Amino acid sequence: MSNSTRLSDLRNIGQQTERWLHAIGIHNLSQLEAVGPVAAYRQLQDLGYNVSLNLVYALQGAIINAPWNELPPALREQLRAEVSALARHAPGDAPLFIVDGHLDIAYNSLKFNRDFRHTVAELRQQEADAPSPNGIATISLPDLIQGGVGLALASIFVMPLKSPMKFVYHEPTTYEDGRDAHRKGMAQLDY
Repeated sequence: MSNSTRLSDLRNIGQQTERWLHAIGIHNLSQLEAVGPVAAYRQLQDLGYNVSLNLVYALQGAIINAPWNELPPALREQLRAEVSALARHAPGDAPLFIVDGHLDIAYNSLKFNRDFRHTVAELRQQEADAPSPNGIATISLPDLIQGGVGLALASIFVMPLKSPMKFVYHEPTTYEDGRDAHRKGMAQLDY
C-alpha cells in the first residue's frame, strides 16, 4: 500500500471513521501514520466525538493492514496504556476529572466474595471456575486508579426475597421486610 492511499481504501476505516479523520485533517495513510492512532483518538475526543479504544485499534490496524480485532495482544496492551495515560491529562495539561458511578462494589464483595483491591485480571483468574451466574468481574480499585477515575460512586443494592413474578432469591442482599432491607444496606455501607 502506498503512503498516499486514501482512507476509504484502508482496512477498518468505514465512512464514519473517514469523516472523523477528515475533521482532524487526516486524508490518507501517510497522514494517519504521521499523527498516529492515539494522537488521532485524542484529537477526536477534543473535538467532542464519542470515540472508544476500539477506534485506536482500528486505526493501528489500518496502518499495519491488519484486522483491528487481530492485533497482537502486546500491541493492544501498549495502545491501551497510551490511551490510559491520555485519560490523566486534558488539553493544556489540566487534569481530567473522571467520574464512574453505579458501582456495585459492596454487593460484589458480599455476594461473590470479590476483593475490590485486586485487579480485574486477578479477580477473573480467581473466578475462572466459578459458576456462570456470577458474571465476570468488570471493575476494581487498581483499574479505576489506572484509568484516572477521580470519583467512584458506589450504589447500595438490596432486593426483595420474593419478586412480583414469584421468583424467590436467596443471597446476601435479599430482604424480607423494611428492617431487613435497612440491615442489608447498612452491611454494604460498612464494607
